[in-house]
Amino acid sequence: MNTLNLIRLIVLKLALLGGGAMGWAFARHYIADRVRQMGQILLGKQDLRCIFSMLEVMQARQSAKRVYLSGPMSGLPELNYPTFNDKATELRARGWHVENPAENPAPPCGSWRGYMRMALWQLVSCEAIYLLPGWENSKGARLEYSIAQSLGLEVIEAAISIHINSTNKAAA
Repeated sequence: MNTLNLIRLIVLKLALLGGGAMGWAFARHYIADRVRQMGQILLGKQDLRCIFSMLEVMQARQSAKRVYLSGPMSGLPELNYPTFNDKATELRARGWHVENPAENPAPPCGSWRGYMRMALWQLVSCEAIYLLPGWENSKGARLEYSIAQSLGLEVIEAAISIHINSTNKAAA
């Protein structure tokens, strides 16, 4: 793989992974350094088209606010995935880029720690955290909330809707 293709691959990967402004700045500086080192100049029409296409992808990804979904999973039916997936669908319809831990594959170790390592990686790439109902009762969600606060992320807490069924009314 020649240097130019390597640079294209790095920039494309950053764009697809949502590298954000810092990721793009890193890629731009990395490209400039590699081009200077190799004594090459990026002036070909194909090179410029490729770079502009990648820049468009980056800008589209940056315009969508990145939000991480946080809430209880352990011990709940279906690991509470339906709640996570419904909220992700709703937020995506509003134009958000949603990091949904319920969409992650199982980690090779299959442990809570393995899931949390993937989740925290997603969380730190976001500008906001969306707290689903019951988050305060979840060890993992409380950890995610603490990290989000420490990093200065916007915190959005879901409105709690209380559904009273006939058995609860009788008990009240």
